[in-house]
Amino acid sequence: MTVSTSSPKFHRFFPSVLMALHALGGSAKNQEITKWVLASHDASETDLEDKLNSGASRIINEISWAKVYLQKFGLIMNSGRGVWALTELAQKQSVSGISFPVLWKEMRQKMGKRSKLPAVTMNVDVAGSLSVDPDLEIGALLIKTLKTLSPSGFEQFCQRLLREYVFENVEVTGKSGDGGIDGIGILRLNPLVGVKVVFQCKRFDAAITPSAIRDFRGAMSGRTDKGLFLTTSRFTADAQKEAARDGVVPIELVDGEKLAELMIQMKLGVRERFVVDIDPTFFNAFSVS
Repeated sequence: MTVSTSSPKFHRFFPSVLMALHALGGSAKNQEITKWVLASHDASETDLEDKLNSGASRIINEISWAKVYLQKFGLIMNSGRGVWALTELAQKQSVSGISFPVLWKEMRQKMGKRSKLPAVTMNVDVAGSLSVDPDLEIGALLIKTLKTLSPSGFEQFCQRLLREYVFENVEVTGKSGDGGIDGIGILRLNPLVGVKVVFQCKRFDAAITPSAIRDFRGAMSGRTDKGLFLTTSRFTADAQKEAARDGVVPIELVDGEKLAELMIQMKLGVRERFVVDIDPTFFNAFSVS
């Protein structure tokens, strides 16, 4: 069950997103799905560095598109808190038994649009493109906005984010020569127990490498049993392995995609708008000549 990548489009990720959810127990968070899909496609650092004009990773954006349309097909659903799950329809059939061309045609017909079918099969690449979905692009816009902040401004943003997310006594140190420690706070686990956490904030474009993780861990030595690294970019696969390496102080990683997800969940820097749109199916009953 292979999909050509000669002209990459989001359709190629339909099968692997569903397989990821099956493999992860029927439900998973955005980043869990993305990590599984990227591994299954052997995505390289070069693939991940390929960016859209918005600054978002092209391949991760395509995976997001795949989730949006699998939801429209009725195969997956979103809790609204960044968790995706297989629907009963998807649970009852194997991925190889699903006809994506048929689902695409049915969806387009329900929307009252031309149902000309892109050449999408399990082993043929897809042609065609779609207009920008504003809901899908909001994450990329948030990351782009964060990158316009000054270094100290981004540190203050991270302080606010942690305060909103069950941290107490969050302080930004902002001291030069502090070995990469940008702040400290108490993660409140319950009313009786709190954990001291030091954090580092990097408003970067380039991916974070293992050396940055090791430098941060060295600065943490003797200060805490937990570290938190926040960035507007992403972490390489080797950096992720270094952060979780056995026998050393663990470091939790929060990349740009996760930052945007948390901001949307907590409504930080975003506001909801009520949008009225035309329902073309309503007029079908009046289309008689």
